[in-house]
Amino acid sequence: MGDFIASTSFFLTYKLKEDSHIIFHIPTTNRGYELRVAAVMSMFENIPYNVTYEFDNSGSSGTGFNDGEGLSSKYCLLAFTAFNKIPNKNKCNFIYRHDTASTEHLYWPSKKKWEANRNGPIGIYLNHEYQNLEVSSKFFNEQDNLFLNSLIDNHNYFSLGQTHTFEENIDIMSKCRYIIGLEGGWTHASHSMRVPYIICANQRPLNEIKKFHPKHPNLQIIDTQNMRDFLVL
Repeated sequence: MGDFIASTSFFLTYKLKEDSHIIFHIPTTNRGYELRVAAVMSMFENIPYNVTYEFDNSGSSGTGFNDGEGLSSKYCLLAFTAFNKIPNKNKCNFIYRHDTASTEHLYWPSKKKWEANRNGPIGIYLNHEYQNLEVSSKFFNEQDNLFLNSLIDNHNYFSLGQTHTFEENIDIMSKCRYIIGLEGGWTHASHSMRVPYIICANQRPLNEIKKFHPKHPNLQIIDTQNMRDFLVL
């Protein structure tokens, strides 16, 4: 989900002509990309181009443009630069394969905005959405995850993830004073919504995390051992 929010924003922030057409080729997987993409596409406001998406089972990724002579695979930014140089680019499709080659841009704004309620609840992004995936350095250890989960009361503390629909998560985020937790899809959503987000680094180097969100307007990265300081209402 985060990949698609980032990559959609990447293309929307470039000034193509209004009749330009962008096609996303996204792999069909067991992680529910089809449902997430449909939800994400409805998240953005005033999309200026004709954006469609298609799903495939190729498992390959890469980016390119179709100039009538076939697909040219390049990194995202290089391919887009080449696409812009095509004289009749309005009659071409820009074809994007699921990848996050560039996140160094301000994200396209979402319809739902942060309400800037400094006294609102705190949103928490826990491990539960990844419970079937391999343990990674981005996730909370069991003790920290249990502690955070114990705070959830759906009044002062809300959890984000698969316990809610995409739309419900977005609504929760808009009302929160800030979100704290993992780096992931909801971090990208918070960028588009301009919601303050506090990433708990866990076992990941801070510089590694920063490179995925260099332009987030309301981002803070903390050592996980200090997270309790940010959970006081």
